[in-house]
Amino acid sequence: MKRIYEENSKIYGAPKIHVILNREGYPASIKLVQRITRAQVFHLLLEKSTSPRQLNQWLRLLQVIY
Repeated sequence: MKRIYEENSKIYGAPKIHVILNREGYPASIKLVQRITRAQVFHLLLEKSTSPRQLNQWLRLLQVIY
């Protein structure tokens, strides 16, 4: 998934990644791709976070999602 995302200028969302994975012979449901994509984006946002307030907001959002 990361390779597909990076090869396409980091603009592909879960639906396009899902289609490409299935074409390449890696069957994955759209829900699985969405969960993995969401987790990766959340991880990247935490690395860029500059304030504790933003971190707390993202942690609350993560608790709501999962």
